[in-house]
Amino acid sequence: MKKKETSTVFVEKDENRLNDFKEYCSSPEYEVFWENMRAKKFTVSDTEVNYRMIHHWATNNLLPGGVIEGGGWRKFTLVELVWIKAIVRMREAGLSLDKIKLAKESLLKLDKKSGSYLLFEFYIAKALSTPDDPYIIIISNGEVHLASPSEVQFLEIFKSHYDVTLISLAAILEDLGHKVVGMHFLHSLSAEEQETLSELRSEENKKVSVRLNKGKIFEIESTKVFQNPQSYLDVQKEIKNNRMYGKVVFQAEDGETKSLEVTKKKRFK
Repeated sequence: MKKKETSTVFVEKDENRLNDFKEYCSSPEYEVFWENMRAKKFTVSDTEVNYRMIHHWATNNLLPGGVIEGGGWRKFTLVELVWIKAIVRMREAGLSLDKIKLAKESLLKLDKKSGSYLLFEFYIAKALSTPDDPYIIIISNGEVHLASPSEVQFLEIFKSHYDVTLISLAAILEDLGHKVVGMHFLHSLSAEEQETLSELRSEENKKVSVRLNKGKIFEIESTKVFQNPQSYLDVQKEIKNNRMYGKVVFQAEDGETKSLEVTKKKRFK
């Protein structure tokens, strides 16, 4: 998997998020966070990874620089410990060492002034203090991101037929014994949501609209366009076989049918 520049299609960073990051890096009100994040107080035993394995990861450049000093292990910061726990989860998800190395190179960029990995630190702070529940996001096209679910264009990823691995920072912090504010997970899609997603993914549909009642989907309309149809009978057969409710609009030119626009409507109880 080759390293790829981050995409503005799959992850959209809004201006508020960038301003939050700048404020976190510069405002004295975050000094307590800085101290807790950057204090070197965790040992190899806190990682719950055996020495042989963690040394193997170090020799493959998966760990932050400088964690081995004078032939021995120095203590880790919380940021470094969270990253090591993330490696454990990435390996459990089946990611290769090469892919994890590329993820590390993308996400862990050392700021020499603070001595920390500021972007990774910022998202850990968000996981601790907000309901954002940020994730490490690894897409099979080679992209790696740190983002909250609201920033990720999951539909675009699915439409591109890419695999995606999600590692929750909030879940890692909770496993480490931290109290996480407002931690939440995405729930499974309802049957109505699954059908809506299926209609959205269909390359045949020109338009899909959804009507809601108290936040729940109760009607889907999907529109297909048949250009230069050979016969209306084929369209009529589809309507009959699917017991479709909706409408059909003919577009005619010079006495010939040029297109048929078929709008299917489905309501849920």
